[in-house]
Amino acid sequence: MAGKPPFLAVVSWLPQGLEKIEGCVDGVRLVAGEDRDFLMEAFAEAEVAFVGAFDPGLLRVAKNLRWVHAGSGGVEGYMFPQLVESAITLTCSKPCFDSTGAEYALGMMLAFSRRLHVDLRHRPDREWEWSVPGTLRSRGQWPTELKGRTVGILGLGVMGSEIARVAKGFGMRVVALARTRRTPPPTVDRLLGPAQMDELLADSDFVVLSLPLTPETRGVIGERELGRMKRGACFIDVSGRPALYDLEAVRRALVERRIAGAVLQLEVPDPDSALWGVENLLMSFHRVVTREEYQRCVELFCENLRRYCRGRPLLGLVDKSAGY
Repeated sequence: MAGKPPFLAVVSWLPQGLEKIEGCVDGVRLVAGEDRDFLMEAFAEAEVAFVGAFDPGLLRVAKNLRWVHAGSGGVEGYMFPQLVESAITLTCSKPCFDSTGAEYALGMMLAFSRRLHVDLRHRPDREWEWSVPGTLRSRGQWPTELKGRTVGILGLGVMGSEIARVAKGFGMRVVALARTRRTPPPTVDRLLGPAQMDELLADSDFVVLSLPLTPETRGVIGERELGRMKRGACFIDVSGRPALYDLEAVRRALVERRIAGAVLQLEVPDPDSALWGVENLLMSFHRVVTREEYQRCVELFCENLRRYCRGRPLLGLVDKSAGY
């Protein structure tokens, strides 16, 4: 769009970066807040919105809205029929999560390969194998190296591609699954299609989940899929979307030692949850987020705002028909 800068509605989950957004286009009008009444009034005039959440009620009053940018990488919460069927452009911050997802995944692979998840549970009142001088093993297992091990990546998007690149730098073999056929990048040793997921599961020492949440991917990892994995394999979720897997099935597989470990991003479980007692489970609470990633989200929106005002293609474009 050329000419008059757009009106912006920015929710207050963005406590920093507002001045940068306001200054990136001369004359732009910017408001910020999260009170529902305020947002209903702001969206009645808004042409562009940078949001942490969006719903049919806001869309109903937004008669002038032309573009919505999601501050998140995932957009499953935006896929309600009224927005999907509208002419409104939807973009998201998925280009900003490459480094955070890759570093998190590699950090968790290192934790399990070096048995650090056992060290983290070390308490003075419990008996430990290494209390015997010279003993390095835990449960009879030695620490191992990542070099030469196989990582299977479910989803070769922005995060999955960066995970492949970093894993290859550690000397790992990379197998990846992608929805669409393509020439595999140099960092991927073998690229598979959705129908070949069993091959990836059976072949991998680490299975990394980096898929978007869509009707096709919901519940993609369940009892059957966990049964295809090696007994010594670890399951690592970098998506932050528990709806992609069967949590109870993962818990049982861990307790019964059918897989060696798992890393899950969850809301903090209840104090009496059985998950706290699963020693080969590492729970983190949405740690695929960093200060730098937050800053990149602001910078991405500023770049997109400049592009929007100049009529240029936007970055992080969402295919509303595909759901990501």
